[in-house]
Amino acid sequence: MGYRVVGESEIQILMIESTEIISDIPYAGFPEYFAPVPVKLVPIDHEEMKALALKEFSERHGLDTDLRDEDRAHIRSLGAECTRIGRTHSFLQDWPRLRSCPDPNCSSRKEGWPSPVTFCTVWNEPIEGVDVWQFDGVVQIIYQVCMVCGAIQAHNQYD
Repeated sequence: MGYRVVGESEIQILMIESTEIISDIPYAGFPEYFAPVPVKLVPIDHEEMKALALKEFSERHGLDTDLRDEDRAHIRSLGAECTRIGRTHSFLQDWPRLRSCPDPNCSSRKEGWPSPVTFCTVWNEPIEGVDVWQFDGVVQIIYQVCMVCGAIQAHNQYD
């Protein structure tokens, strides 16, 4: 889905990949709304980021790297798949499949600008004990923004 925020409580839909209605979504018992949960953004420090980058690099390239005990402790403290805001993201499958601005009228499409920038990835358990999708596997929602017009697109990857 691609959209633009046009006001404090309004968005403009720019594109939807599919309008197919899937009969078992939302699943039985899916809440009509989620109760508000206080969230606090906590920056990852240099040592945590270094440990996470080493782990992800090793996994992506099939390397058998024995992490130091303190690196393993940093990774455990972050959780299995942490929600990230910023510009460093590990994707569940590969780079996002949507490679251009979702606004068909954006000049970035005509001028060969790079792909929209990923600014947030949210996993199926963004808060410990809260499984958003109740999917037997891992789901990752990827949010990207066009640096030219500010349009946002969101899509998922899963295994």
